[in-house]
Amino acid sequence: MKTRIPTLLSVCLLAAGASLSADRIPIEDGMAEFDVPGSETITFAFQHHRADIEIIGHDANVVRIEVANDSHEPFASFLDWDEARRNLRLDLSNSPGTRSVRIWLPYQSGINLQGVESEVTVKDIRGNAVVRLVNGDLGMDGASGAILVELVNGNATVKPVVSSSTEPISIMSQNGDISLIVPKDFRGTANMNTVAGEITCDLPGADATGPSAKSHAVNLGPMSRLTTPINGGGRPVILNTVNGDIELRTP
Repeated sequence: MKTRIPTLLSVCLLAAGASLSADRIPIEDGMAEFDVPGSETITFAFQHHRADIEIIGHDANVVRIEVANDSHEPFASFLDWDEARRNLRLDLSNSPGTRSVRIWLPYQSGINLQGVESEVTVKDIRGNAVVRLVNGDLGMDGASGAILVELVNGNATVKPVVSSSTEPISIMSQNGDISLIVPKDFRGTANMNTVAGEITCDLPGADATGPSAKSHAVNLGPMSRLTTPINGGGRPVILNTVNGDIELRTP
């Protein structure tokens, strides 16, 4: 785990274009649930909390949220849902004792997620996934669409599930490690860069000079850069970190 770098960014990142016409949905007894017809991307934003967040895709056009709070005092939490713009904002600013949040979204939806001071796990989201975090780690498992991850002070572990997809994967961290774990038959063209870290890749066709017919591990030292096709090339993969290690490997 890399040393946290102090940031001057606000403790609140809100969804762009948030509407005053959004419906306010209270989280009562730690739970809320409502219908979200359609399969378009849901823009999801947090407001000021230091909690473990788990986002799970499921086979229903329903958003369900469970909030666990370790405080014995009453707390007020709510959601703002703008159906027209598909913006969802979770406000836990009046719930300082919150320790975990679980969110179920329609698995066919994409997500555009922004948060601060949170550890985030995303599972089985089949649409495009955009995740931007400040001071938080990301674990993503079961993604099959395009993936864009931008972290400030955080590590990322991402496991896409579809080998034949041509959607791009881009993972960037200003201060943290990046791990991309792909199926053995994954076909891609990888561009990996780190300033203060090492690159490790154990996929077929990866070496420091170009494509290779054999499968072997490549280990490169600090200030490493590796651009190479994997299994003949295909899906664009960009992995960049300033202060951290990068690995591209099979399970």
